[in-house]
Amino acid sequence: MVIQKSKKIRVDEQGIIDDALIHDAEIVSFSKEQNGNQINIFLGLRSVSGVQITLALFNVKVFFGEALMQQNIVLEILLLKGRDAKKEVQELAELLHLKHTMVDFFIKAIDKSDLCFVQLVPSNGLEAYSVCERIELFE
Repeated sequence: MVIQKSKKIRVDEQGIIDDALIHDAEIVSFSKEQNGNQINIFLGLRSVSGVQITLALFNVKVFFGEALMQQNIVLEILLLKGRDAKKEVQELAELLHLKHTMVDFFIKAIDKSDLCFVQLVPSNGLEAYSVCERIELFE
């Protein structure tokens, strides 16, 4: 994978990543890299205008995805830390009727340190949740 440059990630007041290239981008690749206990996940995205972007999740503690389809389109990506992340996980659990053990697992992962909660919200296809050390966007 050739990564050219990291983009500064800006989030709005609700925690949604503010980057026009992400909205309606198609997921075109998914890969995992493991080095000892550290797992990194890379999602290749292609924007509506054709720009290739990589969303990198570093030192992933928890990753859960469902509804992977032939065409997976990103509506938005939510990025939260600390108390906001715990609150969001609890609200999502109620909304999605997630099993109590899964919710506990996400919250315990967030509690361990200043980790990020990332939710990939789809227009179509893959919906994913992750707890990781940091995320980066690359063009």
